[in-house]
Amino acid sequence: MSLAEDDGQHPLRYELHLSNPLEASAYYEGSIFSGDHIVVVGPSNSVFRDATGLVAARLSDPGGHVYFADPIGEDPVERLAWVQGGPIVPVGGVNLYQSHLDTLKAYGVSLVDTTWLGATSGVFHIPLPDDSVDVLIDHNTTAYVYDITRSMNIGFSNFFPDAFKEYLRVLRPGGRLLFQTDCAKYSYYWGIVAERLRTEITDLLGRMGASVTFHNVTDVQRVALTRELANLLMSVTISDAQEQEHQLSQYIIYDADGAYLTFEYPHWASPDLYLAVKN
Repeated sequence: MSLAEDDGQHPLRYELHLSNPLEASAYYEGSIFSGDHIVVVGPSNSVFRDATGLVAARLSDPGGHVYFADPIGEDPVERLAWVQGGPIVPVGGVNLYQSHLDTLKAYGVSLVDTTWLGATSGVFHIPLPDDSVDVLIDHNTTAYVYDITRSMNIGFSNFFPDAFKEYLRVLRPGGRLLFQTDCAKYSYYWGIVAERLRTEITDLLGRMGASVTFHNVTDVQRVALTRELANLLMSVTISDAQEQEHQLSQYIIYDADGAYLTFEYPHWASPDLYLAVKN
């Protein structure tokens, strides 16, 4: 079996995650630098569901730029969008995500500008030139989209190869792909062994021209703040697409050096992180 096709013959098996993993934020901080141009694929519709776009906008400041590749600018989140001759299920709602970033900027969080790449953008199509991007982030987008389309009996014979080909096309030589997913969960859904899926992803990216390292992580993202800014944000409330209000005081953690906006994802965590560098 390969990532391109599921033969349905492999036994189902959950696997426990490795003990004592680092937070995902450590790898993002080591891979994203000021001035970087970054593509975030399918960043959800809320920084509270996926903070990687926020982290990218913070770490690439000053001088960088963040592009969002997702066919849906507005909600509803679960609407099918037909892109490039095939259906793409958006993680969705980029405009709302950008409004969350604008709110944080208005209160003094230093973030770079962001651009939505439009309704034709997504997993298979990133409308940017070859070799133009420093970092590409896929936080559970490709696997999620593949899982939804698979459950709807929509066939993609080369889903992962086509997605990774587009990712590597826009990355410059030396550019970094941060690809996160949950191999244990999806291998259970797809009827394969989790370790085999992990190996398939590594091997596929390697065959396509990247140097790959695998890291087991806790799906935690942090944005550093000064104490003064953290104190200001303690009274701020932001609403998401479901009109649920989020008090930032629930996400702020103080330590000896300052404070952090901290986002943890226990319910839709992506503990498997691949750091791929384009050769």
